[in-house]
Amino acid sequence: MKYKIIIFSLLIMIVLLSGCSVSSNYKEVIGYQDFINDSKTGYDDVEYYNIVDSMESSQNARKYFIENNRRVGDYIITDYENGVCVNKFCGSADVNNEISIPETIDGKSVVKLGGYIESINDDSVIGAFGGNVGVTIIIPSSVKVISAVAFMNSSGIIPEEYRYMFVDISGFVVDEKNPYYSSKNGALYSKDYTKLLWVNTICKDNNSDWSGGEYVVPDFVETFEPSNGIYCLLDKITIGKSVKKINTYIDKGEDGIEPNPDVIPDVVICGYKGTAAEKWAKENYANFIALDN
Repeated sequence: MKYKIIIFSLLIMIVLLSGCSVSSNYKEVIGYQDFINDSKTGYDDVEYYNIVDSMESSQNARKYFIENNRRVGDYIITDYENGVCVNKFCGSADVNNEISIPETIDGKSVVKLGGYIESINDDSVIGAFGGNVGVTIIIPSSVKVISAVAFMNSSGIIPEEYRYMFVDISGFVVDEKNPYYSSKNGALYSKDYTKLLWVNTICKDNNSDWSGGEYVVPDFVETFEPSNGIYCLLDKITIGKSVKKINTYIDKGEDGIEPNPDVIPDVVICGYKGTAAEKWAKENYANFIALDN
């Protein structure tokens, strides 16, 4: 009997150790390294924001996602670096139309907001919050990496069958303890507020940056690079001398986002001569009004 107990105990230990091995060695799974290779493919000055999701170009990354994603509560997640990536939000916004992303899921920190695919043959990635309309996204302190598809929006009319691919965001609220991002008036910034990463173009109530159809870039912004571009129906945008770099586009609706000499944007750019504002206006063939005339 004593020997049977010893053998049984050894079997339990082997099973437990095997389980620990699988859990702790997820970084050695085929395709994992390809899956996380996107963590520094964002902006030159904020490399972890607006990244190009690895699943858009890597078959191994897609394979990793298909074989290793799991659902926990309202989220589909995958292991990502020392935490998890939120690939899909399966729930509904709360009564305030807010989606509050948890700090941890399945006992791991949420470090990335990304997207998902339906099959290994899909080379287009759908954002994690696609299908939600007019929502406020609440970002916890743990989030660092944000994929371009996570907040993919469209200012045009979206056919109902494609609604699931886009998210309509009213604004952001970032946990004050987040070391990478900040928020103000619903807009998303770098931690020190010098880089404007996402412009709040939907909710203008109590937003001091807006006045009717006009938007004024806050004076503390040095790099203006909202990933959601400039709203096509905006009348005027004022960009002061503090802005040294502009890295964004003007959404011209059906005429696209690329600069086109045959398409003059409706929005008027107001700024000072010889600044980034004037240069950007010329690059986009937009009307420019000098504030120092």
